[in-house]
Amino acid sequence: MSKGPKIKEWVKWYIHTEALKNHAEPRDSVAERIETYLEDKEPIPSRETLLKMISSARNSNDPEDNPWSVSALAGYDIPPEALPVVMNAWAKAVVEGSPLTIRQVKWVARLYCVLGNIDGLIVRASEYASREKAIKSIGTYPDKPQNMRWLWFGDAIFYLDMRDKDIEVAKHLMAMYGIKYEVKKGR
Repeated sequence: MSKGPKIKEWVKWYIHTEALKNHAEPRDSVAERIETYLEDKEPIPSRETLLKMISSARNSNDPEDNPWSVSALAGYDIPPEALPVVMNAWAKAVVEGSPLTIRQVKWVARLYCVLGNIDGLIVRASEYASREKAIKSIGTYPDKPQNMRWLWFGDAIFYLDMRDKDIEVAKHLMAMYGIKYEVKKGR
């Protein structure tokens, strides 16, 4: 039985990030989304390999993945000025049935000063929390521009959210990595 091609580091980070975005999403659905994304970009790992990697990412135990409470500030401090925004994001997430984790709250506290929309803030904080955990799970931060593609794509989206008027810059950043972005009316 021969092994498939070696999985590139950025692909491993990408798989882990996708696996961590929504624990309730079935593994097969995540694997299908990953396969679609990797099509025409990289060799696609077998479905069995993808499912194992998704399970591995989801089964890692890290205290920062526990639900957040104000009591968590004793061990995971955030800037005091971020607390009102964190509380608003926390309340919204709890009402919607998906409480924020400690890791997500740390990202809310880091990003709130540039994103005014609470919904967008929660989405971006969750995405960065997933990327952080993926990098931590793999054990290394990307060291080459070709391995940064998936991180820079997320940064371009974040930049677009942050600075609507600089849409051409965000589109250029995405185009550098072969990603098309179409602007919808009202954007």
